[in-house]
Amino acid sequence: MNSLIIKAITTTLGSCSFILIFAIAFSFFGKYHWLFDLCSHFRLQYLVCSLPLIIALYFLKRPKPLIALLLLTLINAGLLIPHYRIQTPSHNESATSRSAVLLNVNTQLGSPSRVEAFILKTAPDFIILEEINEQWIQSIPRILSGYPHHCIRARNDNFGIGLFSKHPLSHKEIIHLGEAQFPSISASIDFGSTQLNVIATHTLPPKNGKYSYLRNDQLQKLAIYASSKDTPIVLLGDLNTTQFSFHFNEFLKQSKLSDSSTNNGILSTWPSFASALGIQIDHFLHSNDIIVTDGFIGPKTGSDHLPLVVHFQIQK
Repeated sequence: MNSLIIKAITTTLGSCSFILIFAIAFSFFGKYHWLFDLCSHFRLQYLVCSLPLIIALYFLKRPKPLIALLLLTLINAGLLIPHYRIQTPSHNESATSRSAVLLNVNTQLGSPSRVEAFILKTAPDFIILEEINEQWIQSIPRILSGYPHHCIRARNDNFGIGLFSKHPLSHKEIIHLGEAQFPSISASIDFGSTQLNVIATHTLPPKNGKYSYLRNDQLQKLAIYASSKDTPIVLLGDLNTTQFSFHFNEFLKQSKLSDSSTNNGILSTWPSFASALGIQIDHFLHSNDIIVTDGFIGPKTGSDHLPLVVHFQIQK
C-alpha cells in the first residue's frame, strides 16, 4: 500500500510539473496565439506553485523536469522583480497630491450603497466607474452630488462608463476606438494650476480568439489616440489584460505611457473573492510628468473587481 501511495504521489507531482513547465513556456509566446497570451497573466501563481514542485523534484531525483522547471522559474521570477522592487517615490513636496479611483462595479453584482460609502470615505479627486447603466446612475445620488462634473455613457451590456470629478471638466467627449466600438471617455480636468488629460476605457475580455483580437485592436487604437494627446495624461480602465501580456507591453510602447505598478507593486483587482492569488486587469497608466506616490486596493463592493486607488502628483 505504501508503495502504491508513493507511486501515486510521484505520478501526480510529475504531471503537475509538466503542466507547469508547458504553461510557463507557452506564456512567452502570447504574440502568436490568444491561448498563449492567457498563459502570460499568471506569473505570480507560477512562482508560488513552482517552488514546492522544485523541492519535490529534487528529492524524487527527477533531474530533467527539475532543470527545466528551475530555469523557467528563474526567467519567470525575473519578469516579476521590476514590479516588486518597491522604491520610495521621489515626490515633490511643493506639488499637490491628487487621487483617482477606478472601479468596475459589475452591473448585476455590485452594491451601489457600498460603492457610495467607499467613494465618500476615500474622497478622490475623480472616479472612473465601469459597467454602469441608468439604474446604477440613479442609485448613486451622493456621488453625483459630490462629484458634480461628469461625463457618462450608460449601457446595459456591461460597457457603460462614467467619469465623475470634483473639478471642472473640459473637452469631454465619448469616443469609440477600434472595431468593437465600445465607448471610452476623453476629458480634461481643470485643477486650476494645471490641466490633466484623462482617458477612461474598458475592453472586451479575451475569452476566445475573436474577443482577443477585438481587445488588442482597441488597445492599438487607444495607444495611437493617447500618444496624440498633450501631457500630462492618465489612462484608467479595465483592460482585461495584465502587465505580463505581449499586447499590453506593445500598448505601453506605442502610447508612451508608464505602468503605475512598475516599482510600486502589482495590485490584484480581479477576481475580488480571491485577490491574494488574483491578477491585475484594472490599470492606471500615466505620462512621464506624473509621479505615482501610492497605490492600493479598496474594499469589496459586491463586484467581482476590487477598486484601484492611486495617489499621484503632476510635475507641471
